[in-house]
Amino acid sequence: MHTIDVDDDVFAHIEANASGFAATPNGVLRRLLGLDGNGAGSGCSDRVRPGSPGRMGAGGSNGWGPPAPNRRGWPGGAGRPGGQGGPPRPRMRQPRANLSALVEAGILKEGQKLFLKDLKGEPVPEVAAEVRDGQVWFGGRNWAMSKLAGRELGRRGYESPAFRGPSLWYTEDGRSIRELWEEWLSTRAAATEAVEAD
Repeated sequence: MHTIDVDDDVFAHIEANASGFAATPNGVLRRLLGLDGNGAGSGCSDRVRPGSPGRMGAGGSNGWGPPAPNRRGWPGGAGRPGGQGGPPRPRMRQPRANLSALVEAGILKEGQKLFLKDLKGEPVPEVAAEVRDGQVWFGGRNWAMSKLAGRELGRRGYESPAFRGPSLWYTEDGRSIRELWEEWLSTRAAATEAVEAD
């Protein structure tokens, strides 16, 4: 048995590809890597951190049922809906929320307070972070949004293999960082399209 460390993005991808209430991180990785067999003789029973190495909550399939993509896309079209072949198609991923970009765009301000909400959408008392130098500051140091949310919610009894920080941090007017980021991306995409149309 081996233990590996993964960052928040990798674990979020594992969670997003979990299908079924009893999916384990190891099972998701085996499916993504094309090791769908029962693992007999493989000697592989890896556990994945952060979070519990046990069962994952129902995450729902992304509908592709892959083997894992390589850097050029889905090999031979395998795993496409309907099992159709064709040229490889790269998997597009939304950029991570970037507080510096939101500050530069005037959507957030230096020193602005951010408030944490729990998984039910209720404000978490006494947890107010601050936007400073394009980062989240709390308790005298800077934090990744997801890590700080996970720490504070974990202290209050919430258990999850991964917390999505941008969905849990809100401005004083009740708008989440995720919402602000998606609006910024849409505005930037529209501006790019307008320039290309000219």
